[in-house]
Amino acid sequence: MEIKEVTTAKELKAFVRFPRRLYKGCPHFVSALDKGELRALREHPALAFCTLKLWLAYQDGQVVGRIGGLINHKCNDIKEQKRVRFGWFDVIEDVEVARALLETVQNWGREQGMDTICGPSRFSNLEKQSMLVEGFDHTPSIAADYNYPYYPEFMDQLGFEKEVDYIQYKV
Repeated sequence: MEIKEVTTAKELKAFVRFPRRLYKGCPHFVSALDKGELRALREHPALAFCTLKLWLAYQDGQVVGRIGGLINHKCNDIKEQKRVRFGWFDVIEDVEVARALLETVQNWGREQGMDTICGPSRFSNLEKQSMLVEGFDHTPSIAADYNYPYYPEFMDQLGFEKEVDYIQYKV
């Protein structure tokens, strides 16, 4: 397995398109629009005060996972914390791929002086964040991404702890 930082337009497109292949055939997954994702990753207004890095995991030349590492310097300053966020996290059903991606963000965060990792989260709490821990048989709201049931199992295996519960209701 190889973890590679996204540095080219071709890699960025692969990053944006990977979930569509991962969730192919899943009736509850709703794909983001490529143009919207590409624009957000390149031109989001928060990039003025955030540092963003993206990585892809490869096995046998195929993308098998993706992750973004984000440092929101403004939020960290206001809250007097040193957090690196992970987001855009999608992975095949292989805990070692998940481990490698998450360790990549943790290591990068440490290099940047961060001491805590949290996520999944994006630029702010006004965007998609969190991870499904139940309700995998429902389509998520616009405020959340879909993930397979093995994601929270991987997080437990890797020693992550839930910080907060978000509850969605269908009315």
